[in-house]
Parts: sequence; C-alpha cells; structure tokens
Amino acid sequence: MDNIVKSYIFYNSPLKEKNGKIAFTLLLMLLVGLAVKGWITFGKEGILLTMWEWVPYAIIGSILAYLVITFIDRKRGIGFFHLVTILSVLLITAPVASIFNIESPIKLYAVGFNEEFFKILPLLIFVIFIPNLIRTKKDGMVYGALAGMGFNIIEIASYIAISTIELPLMDVLYQQSTRFALWGFGSHVIWSAFVGLGIGIAMQSNEKGWKKWRLPIAIFLITAIAHSSYDLGMVGVFLLATAYLLGFLKGEAVTPDMIITTPGTSDNIVRNAMKFEHFSYNIVFIIIMIWQVIKTLKWEQALTVKELLKESNDVVSESDKKLVENEGVLSMRKYKQYPKKTARKIVKYENLLAMLKHSVVRDGKDIEDSEEVQVLRNEIKVLKLNQ
Repeated sequence: MDNIVKSYIFYNSPLKEKNGKIAFTLLLMLLVGLAVKGWITFGKEGILLTMWEWVPYAIIGSILAYLVITFIDRKRGIGFFHLVTILSVLLITAPVASIFNIESPIKLYAVGFNEEFFKILPLLIFVIFIPNLIRTKKDGMVYGALAGMGFNIIEIASYIAISTIELPLMDVLYQQSTRFALWGFGSHVIWSAFVGLGIGIAMQSNEKGWKKWRLPIAIFLITAIAHSSYDLGMVGVFLLATAYLLGFLKGEAVTPDMIITTPGTSDNIVRNAMKFEHFSYNIVFIIIMIWQVIKTLKWEQALTVKELLKESNDVVSESDKKLVENEGVLSMRKYKQYPKKTARKIVKYENLLAMLKHSVVRDGKDIEDSEEVQVLRNEIKVLKLNQ
C-alpha cells in the first residue's frame, strides 16, 4: 500500500490523532489476548498442529472465491486490506468466537450471533478507525465476504483435524470439502457478505444515528438467526430437499444408506447436495446481494463519471474523460498512451479521487480545502507528466 493510497484511506481517520491510536491499540491488545486464549484451547484439545497443517488446503479451496470477490472490487480495491480482513478473522476473531461458543450455555442457539458478530468485527473496526475504506454497499459485501472466507478457512481446517481422529483421511477430505460449496462460496462467506451489506448500507447512507444503523442491525439479527437455525437442524432439512431435487433432475434415487452412513464420504447425490445446499438455504440472501452489487456498481460508475468530468484537463484530459464516460461497470478503462503499470495506477488513483471527493462533499467540506484530494490530484499529474 503506497503513500497515496494511505492518504485516501486515512481521510477522516481517528488514527491521525493520539486518542484514536490509543483506543485502537487497546482494542487490538484485548482481541489478541482473547485470541491467544482461543488458540490455547485448540492446543489443549490436541488439534492445533494438525489444524494448521490443513490451513493451506483450505486456502487453496478458497482461491476462486477470492478471485471473484477481488475482481468485483478491482476499481477501488486495496489488496492490503483484503488480506488484513481475511487474516484478522482467521488469526484473531475466529479463535475469540470459539471461546464464546464453548462457554455459552446455549451454544447452538447463540452460535449464529457469536460467529456473525466476530466475523464482522474487523469491518466495524474499519468503519470506526478508517471510515473511507468501506464507502458503499458493494464495499461492505466485499469485505464481509472476505471476513467470512477467513472464518471458513480456519473452520474447515479445524473440522479436518477433529474428524481425522476417527475417520480415514480421504473420507474426511471428501466430506469436509463440501464446506467450500462451489468455488469457495460456502455459507460463512454468504452470511458475512450479507451482514457486510448492512454495514455498506450504513456507510453509503446520509442518515445519522439510529436511522443510519437500524437496517444494518436488523440485517445482522436476521443473518444470525438464519445461521443458528441452520445449525439447529435446518441444514438437514435443506440437505434432504436439495438431495431429492438433484435426484429428480438427474433421474437418480436417494437411498437411506446415503444418509444413514457418514454423509459426504462417497460420490453420490447426498454429497453433491452438501455442496449445493449452501445456496438453496441462502437463496434469498444471494438474490438480494446480486441485485445490490449490480445496483451499487452502476451507482459507483455514475459517481466516478460525475466527479472526474469536473476535473481540470491537467488531472483528467478530455480524451481520458471520454474513456471514463464509456467505461462499463465491470470493465477498466485503458490509457494506452502510458505504460501498462502506470496506466493501471492512474486509473486506480482517479477512481479513488472520485470517491474521496464524494466523501468530502458529504461531510460538508470544501473539496479545494481537502489535503487528501490535492495529494491524489498532484500524484495523478506527476504520473502523467513523467511518462
């Protein structure tokens, strides 16, 4: 992450002030302390080393999902924070969630609330300390999905470590791989993305106080209830329903032995259903998110066009403005007059500039008085002049 991107990210950030740095440090120390306790618990259960042996396997199973998510976010995406989100959940908040799950007297009822909160906690920390990172509904879904991916990676590794105590390794891998669903978009990724949508709604909204956060809170509660219901037995209901639907479509029968014996350890309809039931159970969430991603991408593109067309020609030339106007919601304009690496950097900086200007105006400030806006403008000018 270069200094120009840092200037964008830390606009309006409490981390610029001493009190903000102290608050962040204390919060981080608390979470790391709880995470250490969680890792010690894994060690006492005798699965810690085995679990970490299977983390690379879980990462490989998530690569396609990661590529899809980061493709959606590529216009303003910051890879450093993509990785920070995944690792902060994998290393810190997931072990903390495990403590609350273990110590909760109503584990199965509370699991959805515990896990969804701690998965999304890094996003809440971003919102407080680096508010310019998540600006739109799409941003919220992207970072929520990455948080869910971090949780899914460590959970799959832990389930493999636990299951291999009693079952043959290949049976375990065959079974637990269904948690990746298709391309790595398992339920944890879907749920966290949906909660992230709520956070994105709040950050894109112009509302204040309770009005700003009431819908995100409702989305969190709905998702947490759906998660707990899944663990309480709905997983079985949707697994059977999905299995019979696949059986009907393929003309194959679902037999009792597929369900009674350890499910997912052999190639049959039930194992396929274990992959697809992630989508059948969460179909409403998925439809809403696809709709919101498309809607937000269009909104972001219109905003980029609006803000960049206002720039002087030494920042965005007339020919470049035409490319901005003709750019699709998922395509990236190409400035062929510059080397590829430089052109990509210019495009990224211009996109960041457009969103930053929007943020400054929404905060009731003058764009021309914003130091961060001037930093981005000057860097774009320098990049163009030096080529």
